[in-house]
Amino acid sequence: MRLLAIVLAVPLAWAQEGKPASSGSWNRVMSIAPGAEAKVKRQGVKKRISGKFAGASEEAIQISGQAGVTSIPKSEVEQVSVARKRKTRNALLGAAIGGGVGAGVMGGIAAAGQREGADEDWTGVFAVVGLVLGSVIGLPLGLASGAGYAPVYEVPKRQ
Repeated sequence: MRLLAIVLAVPLAWAQEGKPASSGSWNRVMSIAPGAEAKVKRQGVKKRISGKFAGASEEAIQISGQAGVTSIPKSEVEQVSVARKRKTRNALLGAAIGGGVGAGVMGGIAAAGQREGADEDWTGVFAVVGLVLGSVIGLPLGLASGAGYAPVYEVPKRQ
């Protein structure tokens, strides 16, 4: 039962992490590392400007893309987001969650199929096989999750 509780609690805790709290502070934009993948949403424009962060001042943000460096005035910026870099952590979490689920399922199947008075108990072997298979499946799923962009600046919505 404890293993099941742990297996169920880890994905819930992982999901709770979510996005960091949005901030109205332009200082967070000015502290982005040069070269970081960034997206800028302009007020009233659906298409975002994507590229590498080139810099920011009190008046504007500069994004380097295929067309060169684009400068966007701060007054036109609705949101600035940067790419998340958590691949290793997500891969390890995916492998751990997958391994736990696999071990629980395969061990449970083996235990349920175990006959009374049988000479050999294969539950442990099945649990280890489930652990390995679950980890192999969970690793790439963990790598694929959590990708995307996290907001570092957002203009507060007017009510």
